[in-house]
Amino acid sequence: MSETAKRDYGVSLDPESLDAQDVAVGTDGDGAMRYTASLLGQVDEHWRKAFRFVQLNATGFYRYRLIPDHPAVSFQCRQSDGMSDVAAVLARLKSFVELVNRTASSGSFDE
Repeated sequence: MSETAKRDYGVSLDPESLDAQDVAVGTDGDGAMRYTASLLGQVDEHWRKAFRFVQLNATGFYRYRLIPDHPAVSFQCRQSDGMSDVAAVLARLKSFVELVNRTASSGSFDE
């Protein structure tokens, strides 16, 4: 296990940072909203690798995109989704970040 893998990661979502943008999806004109949430804590290359590892090896985290060169995650929802739907996606994102923290802290993945 490398020195990086021995760190205790505590990355979290910045609750004040949620930003929304309209995006066009598909040729039928269906709209979507792209949400971006900043991450607080140490988002280094080891953590980013753990993010990709968990995303590829766990179910249900495909919609989240780690933004390159910025500690933030984006995801999309339908424009017609209500705030309760967005809140559910955010709760899932929070669980995902916690799983990435555990994975990065343990170093129990193949880099």
